[in-house]
Amino acid sequence: MKRIRLSAYITCLLLPALFSCREQFEPEPFTYSQLLTGKVSKTWRLTGISILEDGAPTQNIPVQDNDCAFDDRYVFYANEEKKFEVQNGATKCDESEGDIVVTDIWAFSNANATLEMILPILSIDTRLPFIVKSLKDDRLSMEIFFDGGSYRFVLQAVKTQD
Repeated sequence: MKRIRLSAYITCLLLPALFSCREQFEPEPFTYSQLLTGKVSKTWRLTGISILEDGAPTQNIPVQDNDCAFDDRYVFYANEEKKFEVQNGATKCDESEGDIVVTDIWAFSNANATLEMILPILSIDTRLPFIVKSLKDDRLSMEIFFDGGSYRFVLQAVKTQD
């Protein structure tokens, strides 16, 4: 009986000593937002637009990087304010435009995979709700629905600030 008590006593003394020397692991949750923003910011460019209408074949709209509306860059910031910018590309649609087309905020809801943002080719001053169809480190596919169909937009990551 003494032998069991002695080994239990030693175990109680040694066990905490073994585990207290280890560095505690604190997992950092990874969210869809971080795929969108990187750790500081992430810049995206529009690479594809499709019109999907009920009962009709998909219409792909050509996106040319030298077009004034399609060479813009979309920057999502990982700050607390969730800052969002649309930066003018090399080709401006109007010579009086500045380097920044839009400064606003973005919002993402995991519950229904909705990304709210301004997309200047649809609206320059209203945040629209896009359903995120796919979000990977370097590619974002999102859709906005209208009566009888939807528009699908594909963006490609071009630069991440960590």
